Amino acid sequence: MVRPVALFPSPDKQFLCSRVKTSLLSCIELYITIVSNCPPNNPNAFKPSQGMQSESFAEEPRGTGVEMKKTLIGAMACLILVASTAWSKDAMYYYDLGVRSTVTYEKIHYFTKALELNPRLYSAYERRGRCYYYREKYSKMIEDFRKVTEMNPHDSEAFRMLGLAYLEEGHYDKAIAHLTRAVELDPRAASTYSHRAEAYLLKGKAKEAIRDASKAIGLHGSEPIIGRAYTVRSKAYKQLGQNKLAEADYNKAYTMDPENYDYRFFTVTDALASYASDSGYLNSKSTRRVGLVAIIVLLFVVIFKVILPAPDKRDMD
Repeated sequence: MVRPVALFPSPDKQFLCSRVKTSLLSCIELYITIVSNCPPNNPNAFKPSQGMQSESFAEEPRGTGVEMKKTLIGAMACLILVASTAWSKDAMYYYDLGVRSTVTYEKIHYFTKALELNPRLYSAYERRGRCYYYREKYSKMIEDFRKVTEMNPHDSEAFRMLGLAYLEEGHYDKAIAHLTRAVELDPRAASTYSHRAEAYLLKGKAKEAIRDASKAIGLHGSEPIIGRAYTVRSKAYKQLGQNKLAEADYNKAYTMDPENYDYRFFTVTDALASYASDSGYLNSKSTRRVGLVAIIVLLFVVIFKVILPAPDKRDMD
């Protein structure tokens, strides 16, 4: 499959400057054409007749000067319009490449190029911020979503993502503040309540965590979101010593989102004890780590089984 970047020339800053230069030369040519079409500066050509008043002759050059000023202003307006069009078109070119790309670091590169050409490109900050989230670069994610909230203070999703970034960074107070703003803008978003419940839990506020997790469950979002809410509420119940409620929520969480849980090899009691004392939940990333360790141990056993000879009966006697 041919990549989109290979189908088009790569417009850089030099290309953009050439576009603006071409536009400027066109405006200069327009100006020269207008001047060349004006009547020659011949005093005899404007000599008034005997019946013509001198006032009418005095007004003509001034009128010509006003028209020339209008022409120059129009030419400059055309230059600004053409230059700004070239600017935004080149920024959107890189933005479209970022949208079409399937590789995260390429997306970041293209969105960054687009923002260099047009720092007011709102969607580029938003998409690049999400890419930073997937690459676990939370400080850069925070910078981008700050820009988004500055440009659009009513974007609830931007505040949610900003709160999630602070949550990942361990700044729980800031996470709660931004998630609260997201709830104010969109009180029907179950994921926002779920994330804020987790922030409350990590701050040791189990009752607030139960309240927000219950609200998320009541909004009937997607199964992974509701499963996350059951997980947080289970941990909160465990902190309060309500083990039966904790175990019931754990079972519901596992049923709704089994991909994020690897407790099938443990008893429910052991699972609750392990993940209640942990600051996070067992997600797919931690599951991959467990699988990698298991593979290494298995290889270790196989290698030593092959290398070390089996004990001889005579050695044992």
